[in-house]
Amino acid sequence: MSQTQINNLQNLNSDTTTVADIFISLGPACREAHYLRDENLRLASFPLDWMLDYSLTTVIHLFKTGFSDFFTDIEEGEYIRKNNNYCIIDTKNQITSLHHFSKKMSIPNAQKLFQKTMQKRFKRMEHYLQEADKICFVCDRKYDDVCCDELAQFLNEFDKIYPDKYITLININSKNVPDIQINTRRLTPNLLIKEYIFNDVHKNGDDPRTNYDRWRGNEKIWRQLVKKMKLTNKFKSMKRTFNFFNITDYFSVRNEYNGTVKHKVWNILGLKIKYKSKRK
Repeated sequence: MSQTQINNLQNLNSDTTTVADIFISLGPACREAHYLRDENLRLASFPLDWMLDYSLTTVIHLFKTGFSDFFTDIEEGEYIRKNNNYCIIDTKNQITSLHHFSKKMSIPNAQKLFQKTMQKRFKRMEHYLQEADKICFVCDRKYDDVCCDELAQFLNEFDKIYPDKYITLININSKNVPDIQINTRRLTPNLLIKEYIFNDVHKNGDDPRTNYDRWRGNEKIWRQLVKKMKLTNKFKSMKRTFNFFNITDYFSVRNEYNGTVKHKVWNILGLKIKYKSKRK
């Protein structure tokens, strides 16, 4: 291990742990949901977990409107790799879905199923947010400024929708720096921005044509980072019930160049059971 890697781990080990009743990924892609899930920090699936390319302004709009216009106006986009799902763009909110519209059905039928599913996920998330005392959002958005005003504006707007909560916004701001930099900005006694700056690039590079795993970013640092996050026991029984009644909640890890499913993982009572699957 290089001295830089040692310094990185030391910086994270000395960092304070972020404790929350609920952690929610805020993109702009799948990275946050992936690592929160792996560390068992996701209470459930939420509408924005696996979406792409959306802004924080859009997030506020969706929360204010109860996700009522979420993928109501859509068009099919293009995706450079083989996939069993359509690439669908929410043209009103400028959000892209690569994982939810199955090619086994028509786009209109897939849209109806999608909207029904996402409304259930929003209502479940809404219940958690109403009952939570401590909320933490996690995103990886690049800004020139540290703890920038756009992050602050999002927190202030969200505080108006869900007042009297202690809210932390963790942002991973990728820059080509040798060590991890940790910065904080407290807006009010209950609103905090915490930003981690490091080179968030996968060890095999960031070229989507040659490295499918590029979306995972800097795996070593991310896995250390999520270990500095901790769920309270507030919703522990609800999470256990959710996992028990959703034993078919699984995800596939695909080699999207040839459509082969590398493996699937079943989530049963919070345990992740991996098994291999044949080509679909």
